[in-house]
Amino acid sequence: MADELGQLVLAGIKCATAGSVWSYESSGKGVPKPGDLSVVTDANDIPLCIIETVQVDVMPFSAVSEEFAATEGEGDGSLDYWRKVHVDFFTRECESSGRRFSQDMLLACERFRVVYPREAGTRTA
Repeated sequence: MADELGQLVLAGIKCATAGSVWSYESSGKGVPKPGDLSVVTDANDIPLCIIETVQVDVMPFSAVSEEFAATEGEGDGSLDYWRKVHVDFFTRECESSGRRFSQDMLLACERFRVVYPREAGTRTA
């Protein structure tokens, strides 16, 4: 899945992601914030690009919008698709940590942009 998601980021289709707040906090990293940089890797941990977080909204799973689901760029871009795959994902993530998925669980809905590699013709200041 890392390969597929990485290619969606590189193609400019995937410009957002969502993670559970408790997962971010339990990792010691904390919730992403604007200006954070992250390396997107493929399934073999080979770097594909660097992204910069531009916005983070913390909200319950049930409050994720159709617009955010489309910005995540996965599947058919619908909220129905987003909910199905993310219920499955967060249920597995919760179970592996002794937690239980809930529609009320808080998510960090992160929007990002690719900062490296830059598109051809893009100049730096």
